[in-house]
Amino acid sequence: LLARYGGVALDISTILLRPLDDYWEELVNKNLTFRGYMYRINGMPWRHPEDSAVWFLMSRREGIFGTAVRMQVEGMGDKVTTYKVYRQSYFALGDQTLLPILSMFNYSLPRCFNDTTVIEPRRLCPEYSSPPWYSGVTGPARNDMRMLLHDPRDGPQLPFVNLGCASWNISNDTKGIPHGIAQYPPGHQIGGPMYGHNCSSFKDCWHSVFLARYNAVPAPGEARLLSFVKLFNHGKELGGQSRSELLAKKDSYFYNWLRIAGLPGL
Repeated sequence: LLARYGGVALDISTILLRPLDDYWEELVNKNLTFRGYMYRINGMPWRHPEDSAVWFLMSRREGIFGTAVRMQVEGMGDKVTTYKVYRQSYFALGDQTLLPILSMFNYSLPRCFNDTTVIEPRRLCPEYSSPPWYSGVTGPARNDMRMLLHDPRDGPQLPFVNLGCASWNISNDTKGIPHGIAQYPPGHQIGGPMYGHNCSSFKDCWHSVFLARYNAVPAPGEARLLSFVKLFNHGKELGGQSRSELLAKKDSYFYNWLRIAGLPGL
């Protein structure tokens, strides 16, 4: 659909807080073909072997996704699974397909395999899923299309999103927040999601991180920093609860995201 018609693709586990008109207007006014998110583009390391965040994609018609569709067909052939076909089967039709395309247009994009904080095998990095265009094997970078990339950690990917924050209480000022998944190093370490962030309570994180981003005034001609929030692991902290139970928790992050989004009746 993006290849043929253009538009916006949002993952189902995102909460849209306000319209994305300014995102699209900036894309058009700056004569851009694609708008998306890329880890490390802000100069900060990221401890996972991924580059492009494919849960938000904005594209003009007949843009880079014609190439993406062709690469998916060529990569999959008649196979019915990406397992053992791509280096990262989970990201096969996403990051492992998109990053090679983006790298054709910009040889200076940050590279996953150069990031020493990556804790999984760096052989899984998406740069290895295509020829090394960045080395100039086919000449200079393409300049027939223009892209706009931001680091998702500066906007819709909150640093504490994997700590169950959707169920946190925005009024709770008790010091201390969860430490994260035991199998990973502490989140405040370099490369971790909380690196560089020091909010000390659920209330503090709501005000100093979420609301600060949501209310940030953009520069003229630019879109707002945060107009939606991305949840991971399918928002598992909300699982097993009915609609009435979720909406009864009026101090939760989730309830207040819905309120900000303008859900009728809140």
